[in-house]
Amino acid sequence: IDPRDIAQAVMLLCETNDSWRPVYNVGPDESCTCSLLEMARKVVSIGEELGFGNTEIKIVEKDIHQTAGLDSSLIRSELGYEPKYSLDLMIKSLFEMKRKKHD
Repeated sequence: IDPRDIAQAVMLLCETNDSWRPVYNVGPDESCTCSLLEMARKVVSIGEELGFGNTEIKIVEKDIHQTAGLDSSLIRSELGYEPKYSLDLMIKSLFEMKRKKHD
Protein backbone atom coordinates (compact mmCIF):
# COMPACT_ATOMS: atom_id res chain seq x y z
CA ILE A 1 0.00 0.00 0.00
CA ASP A 2 1.14 3.48 -0.78
CA PRO A 3 1.99 5.64 2.27
CA ARG A 4 -0.08 8.46 0.78
CA ASP A 5 -3.15 6.20 0.98
CA ILE A 6 -2.36 5.42 4.62
CA ALA A 7 -2.13 9.15 5.34
CA GLN A 8 -5.51 9.64 3.64
CA ALA A 9 -7.06 6.95 5.87
CA VAL A 10 -5.61 8.54 9.02
CA MET A 11 -7.02 11.93 7.97
CA LEU A 12 -10.45 10.35 7.46
CA LEU A 13 -10.28 8.94 10.97
CA CYS A 14 -9.22 12.31 12.39
CA GLU A 15 -12.08 14.08 10.63
CA THR A 16 -14.84 11.75 11.81
CA ASN A 17 -16.86 12.49 14.92
CA ASP A 18 -18.08 8.93 15.22
CA SER A 19 -16.49 6.41 17.51
CA TRP A 20 -13.83 4.31 15.86
CA ARG A 21 -13.55 0.57 15.68
CA PRO A 22 -10.49 -0.90 17.41
CA VAL A 23 -8.94 -1.90 14.07
CA TYR A 24 -9.26 -0.83 10.45
CA ASN A 25 -7.31 -2.52 7.68
CA VAL A 26 -6.11 -0.08 5.05
CA GLY A 27 -5.17 -1.68 1.79
CA PRO A 28 -5.15 -1.18 -1.94
CA ASP A 29 -8.16 -1.89 -4.07
CA GLU A 30 -9.56 -5.41 -4.08
CA SER A 31 -8.01 -6.22 -7.46
CA CYS A 32 -4.54 -5.96 -5.92
CA THR A 33 -4.22 -9.34 -4.26
CA CYS A 34 -1.18 -11.09 -5.61
CA SER A 35 1.45 -13.54 -4.53
CA LEU A 36 4.82 -12.28 -3.36
CA LEU A 37 6.37 -13.75 -6.52
CA GLU A 38 3.87 -11.87 -8.70
CA MET A 39 4.69 -8.69 -6.81
CA ALA A 40 8.44 -9.27 -7.25
CA ARG A 41 7.93 -9.80 -10.98
CA LYS A 42 5.95 -6.58 -11.18
CA VAL A 43 8.76 -4.65 -9.42
CA VAL A 44 11.36 -6.11 -11.80
CA SER A 45 9.23 -5.34 -14.86
CA ILE A 46 8.55 -1.74 -13.87
CA GLY A 47 12.20 -1.25 -12.90
CA GLU A 48 13.31 -2.47 -16.31
CA GLU A 49 10.76 -0.19 -18.03
CA LEU A 50 12.24 2.76 -16.14
CA GLY A 51 15.81 1.85 -17.06
CA PHE A 52 16.99 0.22 -13.83
CA GLY A 53 18.47 -2.77 -15.64
CA ASN A 54 17.80 -6.47 -15.40
CA THR A 55 17.15 -8.08 -12.05
CA GLU A 56 17.02 -11.77 -11.36
CA ILE A 57 14.48 -13.15 -8.92
CA LYS A 58 15.88 -16.05 -6.92
CA ILE A 59 13.29 -18.39 -5.50
CA VAL A 60 14.04 -20.33 -2.36
CA GLU A 61 11.57 -23.15 -1.84
CA LYS A 62 9.82 -22.89 1.52
CA ASP A 63 6.56 -24.10 2.97
CA ILE A 64 5.30 -20.52 3.01
CA HIS A 65 2.70 -19.49 0.45
CA GLN A 66 1.78 -15.92 1.12
CA THR A 67 -0.25 -13.42 -0.81
CA ALA A 68 -0.21 -9.69 -0.29
CA GLY A 69 -3.46 -7.89 0.31
CA LEU A 70 -5.77 -6.64 3.05
CA ASP A 71 -9.54 -6.51 3.37
CA SER A 72 -10.25 -2.83 3.77
CA SER A 73 -14.03 -3.13 3.27
CA LEU A 74 -14.81 -1.88 6.80
CA ILE A 75 -13.04 1.48 6.43
CA ARG A 76 -14.45 1.80 2.92
CA SER A 77 -18.04 1.28 4.04
CA GLU A 78 -17.85 3.26 7.30
CA LEU A 79 -15.63 6.19 6.33
CA GLY A 80 -15.71 6.24 2.52
CA TYR A 81 -12.01 5.42 2.18
CA GLU A 82 -10.87 4.78 -1.38
CA PRO A 83 -7.20 4.25 -2.26
CA LYS A 84 -5.83 6.64 -4.87
CA TYR A 85 -2.55 4.90 -5.72
CA SER A 86 -2.30 1.54 -7.45
CA LEU A 87 0.51 -0.91 -6.79
CA ASP A 88 2.06 0.04 -10.15
CA LEU A 89 2.00 3.77 -9.29
CA MET A 90 3.52 3.09 -5.88
CA ILE A 91 6.35 1.02 -7.40
CA LYS A 92 7.01 3.68 -10.05
CA SER A 93 7.13 6.44 -7.43
CA LEU A 94 9.66 4.42 -5.39
CA PHE A 95 11.90 4.03 -8.43
CA GLU A 96 11.53 7.76 -9.16
CA MET A 97 12.56 8.59 -5.57
CA LYS A 98 15.56 6.30 -5.92
CA ARG A 99 16.54 8.01 -9.16
CA LYS A 100 16.26 11.49 -7.58
CA LYS A 101 18.32 10.38 -4.60
CA HIS A 102 21.18 9.23 -6.83
CA ASP A 103 21.05 12.18 -9.28
